Amino acid sequence: MNSLGGSTLNESVRRILHRVATDNVWCKFSLKGRSGKKKTLCTLSLYKVVYRACCNIHATVPEKDYETAVRSVLRHAPYKNKAPQSKDGNTEQVHILSQPYPDIDDDAS
Repeated sequence: MNSLGGSTLNESVRRILHRVATDNVWCKFSLKGRSGKKKTLCTLSLYKVVYRACCNIHATVPEKDYETAVRSVLRHAPYKNKAPQSKDGNTEQVHILSQPYPDIDDDAS
């Protein structure tokens, strides 16, 4: 993930998240999932992994700025969702990303 880089935090987050999944997947997620309509991203290990990658790319990454960058990607995903749909209307499986994974040890690098 570090090799994807980006000159700004927003660009790094966008590049990493788009390498992990398509906009079809991201439009089914929100950061905190408060409305109950979408899946919650911040509870997945992926959220911490991407944050650590951004910390390796950029010297200082305030968590609030990281949250803002992730929210931006998730907010714009439905408008960039251009993948063709299958006959049954499904565009892509979300099963892999929606499974909770064991927490990543915060001290590990």
